[in-house]
Amino acid sequence: MRAGTVLLGRYRVVRELGCGGMGEVYLIENLRRGRLEALKVLRTDAASTGMHADRMQREASAMNRLEHENIARVYDSGILHEDSRFYIAMEYVEGTLLEQSLAGGRLAVPRALSILAQLAAATDHAHQRGVVHRDLTPRNTMLTDHGGRELVKVLDFGLAKLMSPDDGPAPIESGRFGTPAYMAPERAVRGRSDPRSDIYSLGCIAFHMLVGRPPFVGQMLQIMDAHERHRPEPPSIACEDPLPEVLDDIVLRCLEKDPARRFPTAAAIQDAIARLPFVRFEEARR
Repeated sequence: MRAGTVLLGRYRVVRELGCGGMGEVYLIENLRRGRLEALKVLRTDAASTGMHADRMQREASAMNRLEHENIARVYDSGILHEDSRFYIAMEYVEGTLLEQSLAGGRLAVPRALSILAQLAAATDHAHQRGVVHRDLTPRNTMLTDHGGRELVKVLDFGLAKLMSPDDGPAPIESGRFGTPAYMAPERAVRGRSDPRSDIYSLGCIAFHMLVGRPPFVGQMLQIMDAHERHRPEPPSIACEDPLPEVLDDIVLRCLEKDPARRFPTAAAIQDAIARLPFVRFEEARR
């Protein structure tokens, strides 16, 4: 779409922000609200694929359940009159992807813990609202400035799984879509997931931030096999620089092969960070 195009009589396209396998993302001006937003539109060549359309509608449904400072907000969704494509209008977050920050190597421990604590807070909120993200990665984590502190924003709920509050124990759903380097073994090998799969992904992200790489690297099939069969090195051993051994307990518990042995909730990860002897919880939130 060209800059200056007005959609639905209220969204003026400013410029394209990016394009992925399923959607195109544009910076738009909401003419009625007088604010900048991000508009995600199903790609033209994907619009005829029911699976892609269903994924975008599921993303909108998932994000509409959520209202948390560490999750990008959805303002509106529907069908564009101009070309009948599904769209999501959401909060425009200006910043740097965690993936880009990690391109320069591992993060300092206080910063890594701050990001992990915020990711855990966002994940716990989503789980309490019946949403399993299923693709938590550095590519879906935006870092932005908010009043002088680094604020995390979780993006892209296109693979999210929605659960009913009446479902009882977390249901298991099939599907291997996602990013192998951050995928829990029950998803990578058996295509099954529940909220504890997100806990494993948080462990992979934490490992990457502290060590400078994900716990397992290689070709896709090698990574998936490693998630299933190999125990990751403790971060304090894998890292070339000195790293407090006490962090091993947090990361390795997230990365347990058996979901029942992981942290029971993402909030428990926050509690574990708060109990670390060398960092106050409020510091881990900045």
